[in-house]
Amino acid sequence: MTVSYLTQNLKHFILVYHYGVKLKLFQGVRSIKSRLFTFLFVFLLAISFVGHRISTVSCVEVHDVAITGFAVFPGSDVFVPPNMPINANVTVENQGTTDESCNVTLYFGNVTIETITVTNLQAESETNVTFEWITFPIRPFIFPPPWENPMEVMHVNVTMKGVVEVVPGEVDTADNVYIDGVIHALWLLPDIDGDGIINMRDIGFVARAYASYPGHIRWKRYADFNSDEIIDMKDIGISARTFGSYYG
Repeated sequence: MTVSYLTQNLKHFILVYHYGVKLKLFQGVRSIKSRLFTFLFVFLLAISFVGHRISTVSCVEVHDVAITGFAVFPGSDVFVPPNMPINANVTVENQGTTDESCNVTLYFGNVTIETITVTNLQAESETNVTFEWITFPIRPFIFPPPWENPMEVMHVNVTMKGVVEVVPGEVDTADNVYIDGVIHALWLLPDIDGDGIINMRDIGFVARAYASYPGHIRWKRYADFNSDEIIDMKDIGISARTFGSYYG
């Protein structure tokens, strides 16, 4: 118990006694000794009440998760063909006072890539969540038909976004979303398998879909390069003229 602690409480003691006199709390109590006992009882009661309130406030649980870091590989200076792996590291921090479990979702533009669950993240700690994927499966969302020039490499910049779900009881949600990182996505349409080069595998894909149309069992939307709803020699010709081309 320090001198400053005793001094502070003595000031409080004198202040409470002063206001006790003004409010006539000791009216009818004649002796100084009785007044002091009465005051001490009131003072201890007040201290007990304040201590209870402080204890109650300090026991309130705070629920707060946030994304504090976001890194995408390759960086924004790299052009990415459909089959190139992309990695994103998302740093999730528990800024609350209790352990939390939450879902972390990665978005490629408006397309949901994946959701990963973080389990029992301790209070005041963080963890890194790693996503890995390729753009090949989501090409129709990045480069929707119709295609104006199927023999030119298509290019679009896509912004990445990480989101950690709001946990029950969370109030501060401004830091649950982190937008950062731009991917330069590429695609040359006749590159059906997305490996960055037009070869016999791509031509074979178009040939197997030859003469098909929407609703046909062999219909493949990506092989209809000129978007005329039938796969014919025009589409095979486009594939042949780009044979051997590579990009990315």
